[in-house]
Amino acid sequence: MRLHLTAIALFALCAPALADYDDHPKAAGLVNELVTKHGFNREWVMDVLEDADKIPRLIQAEKNSAEKVKPWYEYRKIFLTEKRISDGVKFKGTYNQPLNLAETRYGVPPELITAIIGVETLYGNYTGNNRIL
Repeated sequence: MRLHLTAIALFALCAPALADYDDHPKAAGLVNELVTKHGFNREWVMDVLEDADKIPRLIQAEKNSAEKVKPWYEYRKIFLTEKRISDGVKFKGTYNQPLNLAETRYGVPPELITAIIGVETLYGNYTGNNRIL
């Protein structure tokens, strides 16, 4: 879960095309965390950041995402469907062992991980059309 949040933080740091992150106030701390806590190679992380492009339509889409613009009673209709619940049960059964291992290691319940994967990727059926950090 922490690594997922770190990946989101990397996305949040995206600046204009081929941006230089040397002066970004949060870049050094994030790079250090990825290297020291998660074992990333510093040079690789810097290369990824240097190659990052800001895609305004994706940033706008994130700002307008359902969870940010709809009240819960409308938002839940999108995600709490019989099919998604059924697919979630199948996914949890298929990946029960790694989900339980994640709970043991990180304290995140399998149901929460399953729910997030369902919302974000329809259980791996949708991974998007854009490569993002």
